[in-house]
Amino acid sequence: MAAIAPACAPERKPAPASERVTVRLDLERVRAGLADPNRPRWDFDGTWVLQETRDAVRAAWGEPVAFPVLEKGTLEVACAFAVAGAAPANARERIAFEVRLVASGRDEVVSSSECTLAEAAEAWHELHGRVRVDARGATELSVVARWLGSEPPPEGARPVHAVPHARAVQPERRNVLVISVDTLRADHLGFHGYARPTSPRLDAFVARGAVFEQAISTSPWTLPSYGTLFTGLEPARHRAGLSARREAAFGQDRDAASGDYQALVAEAPTLAGTFAAAGWSTGAFVSNPFLDPASGIDRGFESFAQYLNRAQAGVDLASRWIEARGGAPWFLFLHLMDPHTPYTPPAPYDTRFRSGSFRAAPGYPPSLDQLRAAEPSREMKDLLVDSYDGEIAYTDAQIGRFLDFLRDRGELDRTIVVLHADHGEEFWEHGSFEHGHSLNEESLHVPLAFVAPGLVAGGLRIRERTSTVNVFATVLELAGLAVPAANDGASLAGSLRADRAPGARAEPRPCISEATLYGPRERKAWSTATEKFITDGAAGNQLFDLATDPLERVDLSADRADRGAELRTLLRRRTRALLEQRGAGEEAEFDRDRRADLERLGYPGADPK
Repeated sequence: MAAIAPACAPERKPAPASERVTVRLDLERVRAGLADPNRPRWDFDGTWVLQETRDAVRAAWGEPVAFPVLEKGTLEVACAFAVAGAAPANARERIAFEVRLVASGRDEVVSSSECTLAEAAEAWHELHGRVRVDARGATELSVVARWLGSEPPPEGARPVHAVPHARAVQPERRNVLVISVDTLRADHLGFHGYARPTSPRLDAFVARGAVFEQAISTSPWTLPSYGTLFTGLEPARHRAGLSARREAAFGQDRDAASGDYQALVAEAPTLAGTFAAAGWSTGAFVSNPFLDPASGIDRGFESFAQYLNRAQAGVDLASRWIEARGGAPWFLFLHLMDPHTPYTPPAPYDTRFRSGSFRAAPGYPPSLDQLRAAEPSREMKDLLVDSYDGEIAYTDAQIGRFLDFLRDRGELDRTIVVLHADHGEEFWEHGSFEHGHSLNEESLHVPLAFVAPGLVAGGLRIRERTSTVNVFATVLELAGLAVPAANDGASLAGSLRADRAPGARAEPRPCISEATLYGPRERKAWSTATEKFITDGAAGNQLFDLATDPLERVDLSADRADRGAELRTLLRRRTRALLEQRGAGEEAEFDRDRRADLERLGYPGADPK
């Protein structure tokens, strides 16, 4: 006999429509409160979230907003609140936030909080709780913000409620942590053979898992590289950070201005979105201004925060976020930017590899314009490399502190940890400094390691050359999730697993690297373990034998012209096919403050409009 639903069963309501809302810190107010307001940003101490983006719903004061709860069982509830459009007036007036669990015959407070209007206008405030939800009837979370001030709220100031999430406590699921260090070249790390002790904590940690000895980035700069990490697509397909003008001119023997950075294509599934849909909490803490919601790179993250300034701040924020997740599984992207220019490590790391600090050197740090205009003295080069290595050593210590935090919570061994870098760094090996100029090995060879006890074999060293485009599929398969069919990579999980077949190896495939940042023309590289071809699609070509010339000193393009023509044709056809398939993408519209941040870091075409 069919069961009859009770007549009193509540009707399930759809979730209210949400939008992407960014809350920003007033950095000038923070700067004015410092003992020395003129200190450069690289010298800031402390922990600040510059901006944080979430899916949210705007509401009226005192108006409850209901969100359906779809999961049952023991749930970790996470909510966040802020105020949009707040004026400086009434900044000290107070606001109360509350979240309630409502079901048949049940109405209880999950969590509540108070803060000032100024605090709510500059940061999201999280509320957390744990509830038990049975399988009977519909359940919803009701959130509300109330104005407690003696004066009316400022005109236009409205509460915004981040979409709350009620995640099931699932101890059998592994967490996923991607630690990505901006501008970290592989050959300056101990586990890649570097003589200096820049990475003792990472050396010990990755020995517990698998290290790719020849991981090659899909791009020599930030935005295209992270577009690949999050989508499993090569830059010409995901388009984040690609210059549409230079891409269209590839192979036409003509120059084109850059600066028209494209946004991530809307239709590409993302790593964060895939984990969120499968029940993981998803969060990101980043510190490069190019990793901005305007680029679409935040898609799929429930919380996407840009912080200032050092790895210490990123680790502190990530630790707090994890503590608030309780027993629900999480996917976290932690981006650390310290090895990026300017190289200014904090004490004692400023003297780790030299007798005196950079602070005593006249005119340090030099501007990027100075360093790009002319190759500096041997003394300045040594100071730059010593300070770069000091930044790496500091970052290594902060990563070690974060790993200790996870171990002390009992979460490290149930977390899939990925160590990654977006690109390397140039120190005039081929005439350039910094990154984004060339597609040589110092720009593209990056660290890549996976650690997951019981899942990934320990002490594994994989010698085959592999592209970072494979990280997307590998992470999803290790976590037990389906890999979207439309991606350019291949899962390497089979060659990493602790129970892998004897002799299992990563399948060797050519690596594509592209989307250069500087110069009048787009350049692309095609490489294997023994052969590398770099071209602008026309007359500018280089061919190297990596087996005999790993430092890329001898250009063989004239001697092997037929091979060069074959590979140039391959890359030109690929570019034309993708342009015909996708057409023009959407340009990333960075606001004035973000463009100023990019200009401060020396990115071309980033001047405020």
